[in-house]
Amino acid sequence: MNMGTLKKWITDTLYDSAEYQAFCTETISSTLNFYRSAPVDDNSKEALPFLTVYSDSVDKDYASQQFWRDSFIIPIAIAIVGDDDSITDSNITVWNSSDKVELLALKAEEILLRQLSCGIGGEDIRVLRTQLVVSEIGYADDVQANMFITFGKPNSL
Repeated sequence: MNMGTLKKWITDTLYDSAEYQAFCTETISSTLNFYRSAPVDDNSKEALPFLTVYSDSVDKDYASQQFWRDSFIIPIAIAIVGDDDSITDSNITVWNSSDKVELLALKAEEILLRQLSCGIGGEDIRVLRTQLVVSEIGYADDVQANMFITFGKPNSL
């Protein structure tokens, strides 16, 4: 198992999921564009809405634990078009697009965790940790959900 295998599995699993495609259409009236390790430069412009899977370094703290032989942190970014629709609830402003991108991220996590129970390429891979950060700054063109999933491969006893 390596970082590339996990990135491909995440992208393929979500791209191939009719359930996820239907959820995206229901939530934002569109399906997502999928990228894997899309380069960030002036020549590549990702079309909104999109899901991108990036690479990160191995988390040495997890890898040093005796029960986990290998671990990988995989960052996933989901970006949708921001809007200025909001509601006020108890004097707190809630932006609808922030809620929508969070729902897309949580649904992606749900589908990945369910599919992971079947294993990846016959290997025993576990999710050790997930983290979700949603960002919307002012009237930004896009609203992002950044998910960080830490996968681990247990040591055989």
